[in-house]
Amino acid sequence: MSLLTLGADAAKRKSALRTARHPGGPTSPPQPPAPEQTPLDALVLFLPAETVAIFVTVATALFAAFPDHQHTAALSWYVFCLVLTPIFTWIGFATQWRKDHAGAYPPATTTPWFRLVASTVAFLPWGLAVAPAVGSELLCHVAPVSGSGSATATCNAEAISGVAVLIVGAILTALDGLIDYSPKE
Repeated sequence: MSLLTLGADAAKRKSALRTARHPGGPTSPPQPPAPEQTPLDALVLFLPAETVAIFVTVATALFAAFPDHQHTAALSWYVFCLVLTPIFTWIGFATQWRKDHAGAYPPATTTPWFRLVASTVAFLPWGLAVAPAVGSELLCHVAPVSGSGSATATCNAEAISGVAVLIVGAILTALDGLIDYSPKE
């Protein structure tokens, strides 16, 4: 989901909620079934596309450029993108607001706090699942194997991040359906 579609997405959900609450309203033709979503897909819906693209691109480049320091480089980039995520989310909201309100900046009372928090919370397990070097650095103790000089994780970071993706994705998706996105103008 890109920054420019966050506002439009919220408006569509609000319209769908109104239709569901008022069954006498206009009906639409039946839609074909949606394709199966993976748990990572559920989290990506909460992330700005810019964060996803930047994180994956630069993390891949860092792994190639610093093979001996993958963990440190990946962890630094993970934290940086974690900070960027709510900023990009707000920029997307503000851009859509300005389009819908003739160039006016959004007042502070209209800030989509749930979206800002949800995008940040969604990035936590998503980034760990996408970049295993980050997961092993944050979740596991990395220790050298005796005699080999190479490092191995003493836990299964992929399994831990996978479970986190499942739990966080389910919780955010459930909460997203309950949140009222109508602006308080």
